Amino acid sequence: MQYRTTIAAIIMCLALPAAADFQTVSRAYEIALNNFSAPPTYNSAAIFRQCDECDPQTVRVTGSTEYRINDKNVSLEEFRKSIFNVRNRSVQTVIVLHHLESDTVEQILVTL
Repeated sequence: MQYRTTIAAIIMCLALPAAADFQTVSRAYEIALNNFSAPPTYNSAAIFRQCDECDPQTVRVTGSTEYRINDKNVSLEEFRKSIFNVRNRSVQTVIVLHHLESDTVEQILVTL
């Protein structure tokens, strides 16, 4: 029994340096639609709050930001029109994928 414990401890110690190489590159936020403001143009910003009491965050969007509805890429104009028509905005969620190093939005996704 002690042999298995020793082997497990050795394997864990060998895996420890590999775990140190991981770095968070992007962060995803799942936000209620009523706490989200879509960017007005392709080179502006998305504004969102993680909760009703949280401070708003402003993150820049670029021309390469993807807007997705129901797993389909759409234009910003179509995205804005679709989320504008949602009636129960406190129940509907939107996912914002924030690239931390460049401090830009990579994707904004919603399932309607």
